[in-house]
Amino acid sequence: MGNELPFKVDRLQSVSLTEQIVRGIQGCVWNGTIKPGERLPNIKAMSAQLNASELVVRHAIGRLSAMGVLVARPKSGIIVLDAGSRYWRKHVVFLTRGNSVYALRRDEAYHTACFNAHVRISMVPLPDCEVMQGLPTVRAILDTQTVDLVVIQGMASNIVSELGNRGIRFMHFCDSSPSKLAWGRVEFDIREAYTDMAKHFLACGAQEVAVVYARNNQNTQLEDSFTTAGLRSRVIIPRTDAENSPEGHEQAGYEATKEMLSRKQAKHLYYYDEYVARGGIAALTEAGCAIPGEVQFACHSNKGNKPMFRMPLSIVEADPAEHGRVMAEATFAALESSKPLKQPFPLKMRFVVGETTREKR
Repeated sequence: MGNELPFKVDRLQSVSLTEQIVRGIQGCVWNGTIKPGERLPNIKAMSAQLNASELVVRHAIGRLSAMGVLVARPKSGIIVLDAGSRYWRKHVVFLTRGNSVYALRRDEAYHTACFNAHVRISMVPLPDCEVMQGLPTVRAILDTQTVDLVVIQGMASNIVSELGNRGIRFMHFCDSSPSKLAWGRVEFDIREAYTDMAKHFLACGAQEVAVVYARNNQNTQLEDSFTTAGLRSRVIIPRTDAENSPEGHEQAGYEATKEMLSRKQAKHLYYYDEYVARGGIAALTEAGCAIPGEVQFACHSNKGNKPMFRMPLSIVEADPAEHGRVMAEATFAALESSKPLKQPFPLKMRFVVGETTREKR
């Protein structure tokens, strides 16, 4: 290749710059634009070309090195590896729709576990346009490479048909309607955490909890767990034109909380994602609400996230690194099994009591 990287990054995308660089280099390696043995520009040059900080570029190169795509040597520079230069037991294609902080951390742990087990992972983003265009990227990989397993995130019936026709094993990751032909599946199992949270809210004196979503993406596990524990849930879906992005979710949480405060309906709250919670906290702080005196709330969050409030939050906590390892375990089982696996591999969460809720004495 020349001295210029054959792709650009876009700061307006919801996908982080690090992930865009990882995907950009990966895509160029897959399609042959960058060939094994070629040397990439150094960190400083890539930073200037992509208009990204050297720290961001260094992080992306580190991830690609951990995945076995590149090797960075002090004197030789950053070199693209030939997949054949490392002994790979199997090749897995992961069709992903994730670009959140959770997904990036989870996928990094998944990559590391698979790399250590000599299982090669090819990450393929699956935006709606890819599906509408007939899966050109997926087809190109299947046509040119040996693939032992495909991991599919979300619903993708046309991909399942394509894989079935080619006789390639596949596994579902969080599909509400998994195919009976799948060799395995990984599912979120949050009922225990939701049940613990419901019991805690009851101990706090709550009879009803307002559950604030960013959009119409209600979680039946949450509402069923509340009902079973004897706690009512009131679903709040903000009436907003905010876009489906972290900023949009934050705006939705802010507007929903402001409206509940104006109606004096904000007493016990659960924010369904962290960005919705950020907006809700801003509205509660702006209104001068005493927490947990006047208002008590909990939210979803990821293990290791930086604090976003002056006191520890009560949270339903996901552990992205652990979930990545569970995904790897499920992948290995699907690769090695002589028949489809019947039981799903669960991605569990836990409820952690902080200082934004308070049980009655």
